Amino acid sequence: MMLPILKAYKRLLNWRLGSLVMVILVGGLAGPVQANTYDAPAIHAPSFPLLDEEGVNVLTSGKPYSSKMSCSGSSCHDYDKITHAYHFETGRDEASDDYGVQRGLSQLVAPGYYGGYNCMGSNNPDSLAKKTNSSVADFGDKGSAGLIMRCEGCHSGGGWMEKDRHGVRYDEKDPSTVTAFDGDYFNRGTDENNHPTDLDKVTQWDWKKSGVVENDCLKCHVDLNNLVVPAGVEVTARSGDAVGMADNVRRKVLIDEGHFSESNTAILEVLNMNISGDATQDKTLVSFARTDKPTVDHMGVGEDADGVITDVEVDFTADENGDQQPVLEWNRDAFTADGKVEMPMMRFPANDHCMDCHSTSNSRRGFYGFGEGAEAVFDEDDGTIVEDYQDDVHKGKTWIEANGEARTIENCNVCHSRNYFNTPDMNADLNASHDFLKGNSDMDIHNDRDYNPNAKSCEYCHDNSDASLAVQANPSGDADMLTAHDKLWRL
Repeated sequence: MMLPILKAYKRLLNWRLGSLVMVILVGGLAGPVQANTYDAPAIHAPSFPLLDEEGVNVLTSGKPYSSKMSCSGSSCHDYDKITHAYHFETGRDEASDDYGVQRGLSQLVAPGYYGGYNCMGSNNPDSLAKKTNSSVADFGDKGSAGLIMRCEGCHSGGGWMEKDRHGVRYDEKDPSTVTAFDGDYFNRGTDENNHPTDLDKVTQWDWKKSGVVENDCLKCHVDLNNLVVPAGVEVTARSGDAVGMADNVRRKVLIDEGHFSESNTAILEVLNMNISGDATQDKTLVSFARTDKPTVDHMGVGEDADGVITDVEVDFTADENGDQQPVLEWNRDAFTADGKVEMPMMRFPANDHCMDCHSTSNSRRGFYGFGEGAEAVFDEDDGTIVEDYQDDVHKGKTWIEANGEARTIENCNVCHSRNYFNTPDMNADLNASHDFLKGNSDMDIHNDRDYNPNAKSCEYCHDNSDASLAVQANPSGDADMLTAHDKLWRL
């Protein structure tokens, strides 16, 4: 008897919820569905050179490109200001050895992902070593270098991946002045050559050799729909596509092996500079030299090369210091006649950019799974909606901001980006704040930034919306959500 009763209750509940949703959306967030101009990829203007860390054009030096030098070298963007945002720092600039002690959690050193609690280690997350440690036993699970190799999949660089807790770039610090067991300059489980060793060993990391991970601006600002896998290369990433290949090379080939400064060049190998739609004109900026290599298992037993060249079979050669570096082949034909690039880019990140890192939210209420993943699933027997927290009732509706600008709710920017509702006649803010507006989250990271003012929360849209707007988000006519919900849910 219980099953029919439960289904009847579920049907009533879904009907009540559906009625509430229709009242709110049809009356409050209505309007024509239209493409948001800011979401379209565009050629970066003006064209710009790709520079290495010395400020030399990569076509001349043949070295990996530096995002810092390329984006700030021509005085266009303030790289240091942009990468000081909390999305990059994630606690580095707020870290202190007594941070956790003051809060009853002695292992914590910061409020963000860097040195704070995170869910990525399940019930046994890694702890970041404090700045000052007296012995190997005192040293946490990871030094800063170890945390980079642990967390590079979701962190784009800059901030804590570039500077120590005093704001000094890691590779600009004189190694001879480093105090023993300094959590920024020592690491657990690696030797003096940055190679893996026993976890009971804590050794000074060679930042001069590894370099740092500058912020990979293109991790968020390339058009993920315009990436291509180079001919003759087989992608070993689970996805099997160009995005997976770039991640594979950046992570497994470069960062995981201690090649930090070269990592941002990985995306350029799959970034298609051709926007004509004619596949015969596809071209990318660089290729990593590769060779079909024999394999060796954990017992030291080798196998011959298998005849397939994969994305991770990258060739390395020794540089002037004897350090192994990936062999890069820059494609002159993908540059302009004066050695610059006309790069297709995204003004604002698309959903796939955000979810590349925030996929841990895939079962939580929010905008995860836009498109087919957000379609409602119905019970085959009684037609009621199957519980599915990926659905979001706001998708496809239109929000009108106080300045009169309208945007279709299709991505994360509507609620979390600061300049997304700027009028089209405004000049681009070249140094826009990258402190994205943070809503409430059940992930214990930077809780102090929850309910960031002007983030599109329930209250912002349904209680505090500008009364002068023609379209209101309080369609019931009641003064606030509490009154409206009390009426709709009284039964």
